[in-house]
Amino acid sequence: CNVVRRIGDMAVKLNSLEEWKRLDAFRMETAVQEIARSENLRFFFRSLLAMTGVSGTPSGVDAHTMALNVGRHSVGSDLIATLMQYQPQLYGQLLVEDADEGDNRSQLTAQARAVEQS
Repeated sequence: CNVVRRIGDMAVKLNSLEEWKRLDAFRMETAVQEIARSENLRFFFRSLLAMTGVSGTPSGVDAHTMALNVGRHSVGSDLIATLMQYQPQLYGQLLVEDADEGDNRSQLTAQARAVEQS
């Protein structure tokens, strides 16, 4: 096999499919660790998961819309499965962060409305 694979500035020589799989798994694990450490990446993934509609049941007014929503939901489920494979607690932490941020935004909105009404 002896295939050279470029990864960023590195050239990695891989001799078997098994070596490719191990390298890909290592890179995926490293990527998920980076997500866990970065507040901005955590926010990005929370937003991305929200766009997939994974927290609800896919629905639609017609077959086309339903198919689009099912596809988005499937992508969200796959993202969650990948996060949980490498860091099982991460998805739960993202949910808590999202809920906390939503509560904070609701409180700020209520305070702003109270100020406007007074």
